[in-house]
This record gives sequence, structure tokens and C-alpha cells, in this order.
Amino acid sequence: MRGCSRALLAGFATAAVVSVSTASAQGGADAETARGIALGTGARASASSTSSLAYGVAGLPLARLYHVELSAGHLPELRAWFVAAGVVDSVSNRLAAGLGVRRLFGQQGGVEGWDGRLGLALPIGDAVAIGVTGRWIDFECSGQCGDDGAVRDGADLGSGLTLDASVLVAPARAVRIALLGYNLVDRDTPLAPTRLGGSAAVLVGESLVVGADVLADVGGPVAWTTGGGVEYLAAGRYPLRVGYAWEQAHGRHWLTGGAGYVDQHVGVDVGVAYTLEVGASIHAALRYFAH
Repeated sequence: MRGCSRALLAGFATAAVVSVSTASAQGGADAETARGIALGTGARASASSTSSLAYGVAGLPLARLYHVELSAGHLPELRAWFVAAGVVDSVSNRLAAGLGVRRLFGQQGGVEGWDGRLGLALPIGDAVAIGVTGRWIDFECSGQCGDDGAVRDGADLGSGLTLDASVLVAPARAVRIALLGYNLVDRDTPLAPTRLGGSAAVLVGESLVVGADVLADVGGPVAWTTGGGVEYLAAGRYPLRVGYAWEQAHGRHWLTGGAGYVDQHVGVDVGVAYTLEVGASIHAALRYFAH
């Protein structure tokens, strides 16, 4: 699992710390990253570094790394801004680990609170890895929430411990396939719905990654989210990304994109997702590569 190509490694290195939203895959209920949001729903199988905390921690053992990251962004569906920090380590021990925390600052009628994650992942041979992530959420209303303002300031919008799980398989050097489960402990909140899904990513040459994800909300009537994305590493330094996502539950089509810079020591990323119904969700991240 350690023998990643240059393009995949660049994608892994430029991933951002988690950010959550309401029942949307682009700045919605799924945790998102600057890289991931730019790729639509096409980032999960290729996620590693801090991005693995959001999409599937089984990707963390893909490369030997010790990364520290700060990120911030705007979540229009939550009517909130966030700041976040995280660290991942697959160098110190065979059992790779990552820790991330994010603080939401709700605008009037928005969501406020905390979202923390601890992920552990173990490689099984050279082609398989498994991972689990414990997630603690504590969300409340900021001001009067809901379309009619019926939810009052400070009202609980979801709290408690839940769990993500992932399995990553690499049947060939340039192919990644992931099986995913999110919020497997039901917290009875649309901010953390139970989801199952799969993802695949393929490396084309040395600088191009193509990915696609399929997710299903299974806590109630099944609702599908799907899409994909493409990442190109220009001049070995500048990842360029474009993607698309479709949400059955809301009937939304998201157009996404982003860019970044990466070298041996630091990385910078910006990702944007846009839909007419909600507007633009924006994520930005700065990383330091200690290893």
C-alpha cells in the first residue's frame, strides 16, 4: 500500500481537514475537504493524509507521512463559517492514526458547535487496508432556526458519538476501490445521516487521477448521491481539479472545482462547490508536511 504514484501522492498531500454540513454531499452532511469538494463526489477512493478523516481512514496507510493542517471555509447550507485543525501520522506505527477537530460559527438561523474525529487504520498485506473513525458531534441552533423560526437559540441539533468505517482495496498499482460506511451509530439528526457507499479511483499516466463515488442515505427512504471528478497535477506543483455531484434527495446538481500548490514542505488548497439553490460552498487549507 506504500507504493503510490506521483499524482496520487500529490492528491493525498493536498487534502484538507474535515468540514460538515446538512443533508448535502457538497458542504452537506458528509464531511468535506478542499480537495474533495473540488472533485464533486469523486475523491473518496483516492483520499489519504488529513482527507482520510473525512472520506475513509483506510486510505491513511497508503503513504508514509506526518501532516499538520489548518483550514477554514463557508458552509451556506448550515449558514455557518468554520475553522479546523488536524494531524495524521502513518510513520510512527504500523497502526496509522489521525485526529481532527472543527468549530462551527453559526450566522443567524445557522448551525453552531463542534465536530471531532479520531481515526485508526491498519494495512493488511500490500493491497488491503481497513479503518474506523470515531466522531463526536455537538451541534446547536444559532438564533432562530428552521424555515418558520420555530427552532430557538441553543436548541440541540444533534450530539453524541457515531462511527465511520472503510475498507480500501488496491487490485493494481494505479487502481483504488473503497467500501464506505458513515455515521453507523444513528444520532437521529440530518447533520449526521447514516450512509453506505463505494468509490473507485484510477491513475492515468503520472499526473492524472479520475474518480467516482456512489452513496446512499439509508436511515430512511433510500436517497442516492453520485458524481465524479478529475485531478491533474500541472508542472508537478499545481493540482487542478474539476467535478460534479448529483443529489437525489434535493434534486440538486453541483458544479465543483479548485486548485492548489504543493511542494516537499507545504501545501495550499482552495475548493468551491456551486449550485443555484444554495450558492457557493468554499474551503481553503494550509498544510505543513513534517514527513
